[in-house]
Amino acid sequence: MNLLEKLKMRFSRQEGLEDLLSQSSNWDGYKRENAVRRLGMLGNPIALPDLFLRVNDWVPQVRSAAREAILRIAQAQNAEAFVHSLPQLYHLNVCGRDDHSEFIETIESFLLNDDNKQCLVGGLQDDDALVVRHCISLIIDHNLLSASEVVNKGLAHPDVIVRFKAAGFLRKLEMEQLNIALQVALNDSFMPIRREAFQLAIRNQENPSLLAKQYLFDRHPSIREIAIKFLKSNDLNVEVDYIGELSSQQVSKRRIAIWGIGALRVSEEIGKVQELLNDQFPSVRKQALTTLFQLSGEKSERDLFDGLIDESSSVCKEAARLIPKIGLALGADQLLQIVKRSSHYHTLASCVGLARRINKWERIIFIASLYNNKYEQYLTENELNGAMRLWDIEFNRSAAQPTPDQLTRLTELYHSTDMLKRNKSMSFTLKSYGVEL
Repeated sequence: MNLLEKLKMRFSRQEGLEDLLSQSSNWDGYKRENAVRRLGMLGNPIALPDLFLRVNDWVPQVRSAAREAILRIAQAQNAEAFVHSLPQLYHLNVCGRDDHSEFIETIESFLLNDDNKQCLVGGLQDDDALVVRHCISLIIDHNLLSASEVVNKGLAHPDVIVRFKAAGFLRKLEMEQLNIALQVALNDSFMPIRREAFQLAIRNQENPSLLAKQYLFDRHPSIREIAIKFLKSNDLNVEVDYIGELSSQQVSKRRIAIWGIGALRVSEEIGKVQELLNDQFPSVRKQALTTLFQLSGEKSERDLFDGLIDESSSVCKEAARLIPKIGLALGADQLLQIVKRSSHYHTLASCVGLARRINKWERIIFIASLYNNKYEQYLTENELNGAMRLWDIEFNRSAAQPTPDQLTRLTELYHSTDMLKRNKSMSFTLKSYGVEL
């Protein structure tokens, strides 16, 4: 339901109102100004959506008339309509035809006076999340409700911004009120709210270690890290909790357990983590690959290359992200061997990405080799030409010159591949190095 429909349901209609609303958007500025002034005289809040539009009209006289008309309507009986219009009011902050700050402050003062502030509190029940966000901001900024009321009302709202604003008041609550609020906040789906609640809970609850152990398997790593830090500061063994769940039937627990092994650097469990590289679930294989890299570094080279040919694109992309970190000097032949071992597009795409990090002449040999017909089902000629153009753009990033072997291989590829002969960049490169085509 839009703003106009809500206002029409809440407030009565008047004769001639529809005609004036229509005239307020007329192409003729004089007619718009006249309609806006008459709407102000009628004093019907149904006109507010159209009047707020005219506050940023391109004609200064219409803007002035619209502000005056809105201030005429700003009566206590219409306060609820102004609450519904808060998104339109604050939109004026980003409108550049005039400085609307003074006008916005005037409407805010109207809503914050003793007669109208209950309408702002009532706005927390509005269906429009934007209205609720503005209401809770005004309530917080001007202390219209106690901290406990803000938290209770805010945390119960489905909008994440409203809940986040309310969560900022958790630290201001008394112990009894805090314990009640934490029961809601600890189960919030938004990580920053859950993290704030968790930090308060482990400081104030009677048995914080038990709670911290539960959050070792939270779905977000930042909360798990807080739990680990707290438990280790209390000389509790955290490693055993993660080791025990490596064989869990729950996929999420198994994945988080692998993460915990890596976070705590439990190198004794490398064997178990390697076994999980063959898990049926991609998220588990991906986490196992990351953990092996954390524990083994360069020794995980073989596992990372195997990850490139994984059937899951997420595992492949993670392997491609980690391979450059081991400092291995890759060549065109190694990348081609990986491509030949796989039948997946994501492997080929990841290898093309990795090629940007190798010697530029090895890179162009690899790209040129992909013009072979057997790769047509994965990469089109346009995509390959795009990779070649990117090589051209990045050519001067390195002053490396081709070796005689590299130049010979490029020439052979050029003469044996029809698609490559159509690539002007390739022919220009070879000619510039004295190759006769």
